[in-house]
Amino acid sequence: MQNGDIKKGNAELLACEIFSLTCSTLIYKRKVGDFEVDTLYQEYERNLLDKLR
Repeated sequence: MQNGDIKKGNAELLACEIFSLTCSTLIYKRKVGDFEVDTLYQEYERNLLDKLR
């Protein structure tokens, strides 16, 4: 946060948002059958880092 890489905020709320996004995405991906671990990891990394900035 000191470098401005991550925005300030309520850590518990941010953790809940990350958990919610992760769970809902996993449920959706499993439902549509698009469940490849490498692809999911790259999507999470890209989406979560963008949200934290």
